[in-house]
Amino acid sequence: MWKHVCYSASISSLIIGLSIGCASVLPQPTTADGQWASQQWADTSTDDLAEGRAMYVRKCSGCHTLYDPKQYDAVTWTKTVDDMAPQAGIDADQANLILKYLLTSRRHADVPVKPSGTQGQPTAPSL
Repeated sequence: MWKHVCYSASISSLIIGLSIGCASVLPQPTTADGQWASQQWADTSTDDLAEGRAMYVRKCSGCHTLYDPKQYDAVTWTKTVDDMAPQAGIDADQANLILKYLLTSRRHADVPVKPSGTQGQPTAPSL
């Protein structure tokens, strides 16, 4: 019994460690990101973006690797967050924060953000 408990604790620690390791490479929102985001979505702050990042790490890393925001375009992120939200237990407000973080962080990618818009989620601004 004790061996099983120790094994389970070791596996849990490994998963948490890997999640934290993946999260450390995700960009932290900057003041400039907050200013840019507030121009795209009224009343969006750097704190909102940080909350979206934390939620992305917390809600998404439990099931899969965290993806760099620059890895996908705005249309793909919007669809992915919309599709995955029910499975991850993410409500509409949480999904909006996650999406705002992802779209703001990916704005530095070589591929410009393309306009999109789905049910109540942020519309990706054109750069």
